[in-house]
Amino acid sequence: MAKPLLRRARTESKEQPPSLNQKVKNQNYIYTHD
Repeated sequence: MAKPLLRRARTESKEQPPSLNQKVKNQNYIYTHD
């Protein structure tokens, strides 16, 4: 499940501004390791 989450983060990063993109990546990073 970790791989699809990272892929979704990348696709969303293109639509969202860099500030929100970093937050999304941080959340996904926590979820994948949690």
